[in-house]
Amino acid sequence: MVTYAEGVETAFTGDGSSENPGLVAGADQLATGARASADGAGSLVTGVTGLRDGLQQYADGVDQLADGADDLATGARASADGAGDLATGLDDLAAGTRTSADGAGDLADGNDLLAEGATELGSGADQLADGSDDLATGTGDLADGSEELASGTTELSDGTDDLATGLRDGADGVPTYTESERTRMAEMASNPVETEATRQNEANGASTATFPFVAALALWLGAFASFLLLPALSRRLLDRAVPMGRVVLRSLAPALLIAVVQTIAVLAVLTAVGISPVSPLTVGVVALAGAAMFAALHQALITVLGERIGRIISIVLMVLQVVTLVGILPLATAPPLLQSVSALLPLPIVTQGLVHAALGGSLVSTSSTLLAILAWGAISLVVTLVASRSARRADLSPERRATGTVPSAA
Repeated sequence: MVTYAEGVETAFTGDGSSENPGLVAGADQLATGARASADGAGSLVTGVTGLRDGLQQYADGVDQLADGADDLATGARASADGAGDLATGLDDLAAGTRTSADGAGDLADGNDLLAEGATELGSGADQLADGSDDLATGTGDLADGSEELASGTTELSDGTDDLATGLRDGADGVPTYTESERTRMAEMASNPVETEATRQNEANGASTATFPFVAALALWLGAFASFLLLPALSRRLLDRAVPMGRVVLRSLAPALLIAVVQTIAVLAVLTAVGISPVSPLTVGVVALAGAAMFAALHQALITVLGERIGRIISIVLMVLQVVTLVGILPLATAPPLLQSVSALLPLPIVTQGLVHAALGGSLVSTSSTLLAILAWGAISLVVTLVASRSARRADLSPERRATGTVPSAA
């Protein structure tokens, strides 16, 4: 059975016989004939142009003949009337000849237009042939798409049947409840879950919760300020024949006195702002021990590193330790290394001791806090004692005596 696409393609391309050569072959023959006609029209234009030129020359000769006839009429009065009529006829003949020459020119122009139209007709025939091929190809694609559409429609019908079956099965599987079961489920949904939170060792206000961290920072900065005014090692004691242990302790004594004054001032401020710690005595003891330890630590830093570098290191250490104070910033925001050693640093140790004394609880004990503070103070004194021996030897050199400065171990 011949499909629509095959019939269209046969109509345009033919079946190979002489009776049905196809529209494409006929269009090609029509284009070839039109081109031949255009070439012959060009030759015709050339001949008509030559004819027009000869007729014009003939018209000029006729004018000359008319002039001679007038002269003849003047000489031959008897035949004047007949010669006049002859001249008039000859004038009409000349005018008609000129009109014929103009018509020949128009014919030549029309032949040019005919040649151009024939050329365009040939081009259109070529385009018609190409379009016929494209139409045949598109018709085949349309037939293929129709077959695919039919297949997709069948699959859609099958899927719709499966969906309907699944919906029926789901409807059959929906559970049903009795009146008592529905009432019990409604009661369960209407009663939300209740939670109860209990806080232990809760701070009595924000000032009570934050004062341990502020007090510890104030004591650290107080020790830093003390050694801005005091030397780490007394020049007068270094020049005398005094044991280095006494030199270190007696040089530290003014800073310890300032630490006691700072502790009393901190406690006075806490009382003035209305802070009520759980154990005021423990707060005072931990604050005094921390202030003394901070003074010994700053003495060791300046003795070992010198005044300028020691003070810079003090500020850097304070900033690093502030990051680990959980009352100011979460400990998780600190670098992992600082998180692992935060419990061993001097400023967090004093802070935790003050928090325990102010709020109570069992996270740390006063005895462990005082032992850690004592350990830092002892280490600081030992470091100062070792570094001060080299400082005394440097102080005994002639160059140091000439400058009159107190040297550091650095």
